[in-house]
Parts: sequence; structure tokens; C-alpha cells
Amino acid sequence: MALRRGRQPVNPEAEFKIFRATHRIGSRVEGDVKAFTSHGAVIKVTLKGDQHVECYAPTTLLGNPAPARARDVLKRGDHRTFRLVTVDIERRIAELALP
Repeated sequence: MALRRGRQPVNPEAEFKIFRATHRIGSRVEGDVKAFTSHGAVIKVTLKGDQHVECYAPTTLLGNPAPARARDVLKRGDHRTFRLVTVDIERRIAELALP
């Protein structure tokens, strides 16, 4: 059940479509650290108006070498610049890295 739930789209289709039209792979993305997971951080990217999408910043993309935990380099509420690395259209989520 958990695996099936994990494959569900993360963001609403309309907002994710705006995100994809606005940001290209490799581009800079401004976002706020919303929460932490066991392997990274959830980043809230605000679009025009009050719309937003949630992106994921895996620990492996937060430094070289990668930190042990995302909390070692990010704090909840931080407003940071990230780099767009990948987009999963099926799950409607994007992965971000620290530049």
C-alpha cells in the first residue's frame, strides 16, 4: 500500500504544468525549505500568485561530498537558490540540488 501511495502525483497538474513551463533542467529555482525526510528535504517553490509546487532535494545533491543529513546544510524556513536537476512528469515532482 505504501509503495502505491508513493507513486501518486505529488503536485496538482495545473501548478506543475506552470512550473515546467517556467523552469528548465539546469535552471536556478528559488524555494523555501518546508520539511525534512530521511534522505533529503521538501522544498516549496512559489509560482505566480499563491500557487506553489513541492520539490525534493535529495541529500546526495546537497553537497560534494553529500552531507549525512539534509539538516546539516539546510534549516526549515530557509529561502535558498537551488538548481533543477530532474523532473518526474508522472509523479509531478522535481528534484533540486544546491548549486
